[in-house]
Amino acid sequence: HKRTVMQWAGNAISAANNVSQVIVAIADAMEAHNAAYLNCGVIHGNITDRAILFRETKDRVSGALVEFDYATCDSDSRASAANHEKPELMMFRSILSLAHSEAPRTRLDDWESLLYLVICLGTYGINDNERRAFFAVRRAHLPIMRWNSSDTVTVAHLKRGIMGSTHAFNTDVCVAMTNEPLRRLATDMHRSLFLHPGCRGATLYETNEGLPVDPLVLRNAFEDEIVADLLRMLAKYKQDALAELGKVKTSNAGMAAPSAGPSLKRNWDKTPEHLPEKRFKAYRSVL
Repeated sequence: HKRTVMQWAGNAISAANNVSQVIVAIADAMEAHNAAYLNCGVIHGNITDRAILFRETKDRVSGALVEFDYATCDSDSRASAANHEKPELMMFRSILSLAHSEAPRTRLDDWESLLYLVICLGTYGINDNERRAFFAVRRAHLPIMRWNSSDTVTVAHLKRGIMGSTHAFNTDVCVAMTNEPLRRLATDMHRSLFLHPGCRGATLYETNEGLPVDPLVLRNAFEDEIVADLLRMLAKYKQDALAELGKVKTSNAGMAAPSAGPSLKRNWDKTPEHLPEKRFKAYRSVL
């Protein structure tokens, strides 16, 4: 039995006024991402700037995860989101997805997509005004500007080169990120996703026997450990962001990261009497 409920869930993340609001929205969205996997075995498969919504009411700031069009069950993860080929979404796709790897997709592909989203927000700007200012100046020299290519194999190769080492990440990505909190978040996420001791790097290599090895495929063996680290990380960033916004009460000062993710049944606020100009409706399915 399936029941579909339609109600207002929030605004595009570009409606956020500051970086603290963006971080809260991202953290809430990825808590929901974790809950969808733990409760239903669902991998979202399409983390982009369109998939994370932001909302602010009189007494709280929150985020939501939508756009489950390319979601797959864990058992069907080989048929994941490598099917969507829209050029404007190429920059958010994981390396294994771009390379059309036969390896199963995991939650790490979505977290990798989130890293690319954080990089874009920290470089282009978090809202429309900042992005207009960014694109008013010709910046074709930036490496991430080439991530929008329709040549998926080339984009995968470019990302491997940048993500494969701390030096390349710092020189090709971090130097262009003008938003300091998002630069710190991107650096921490990169360390967890690409510099794990069991699968360090992103560059293909061969064993002594000449067999090809993809460290990103090896990374899947550490999925639970890496996801737990990323969730703890985002919980800390969210706490700091809420403190910056003045939204944290003394009783919540010791907030800890979710170990198993929140329930999918959330107590949503009532729809505000006056909605902003940009409105979105989300479909949430409860099994």
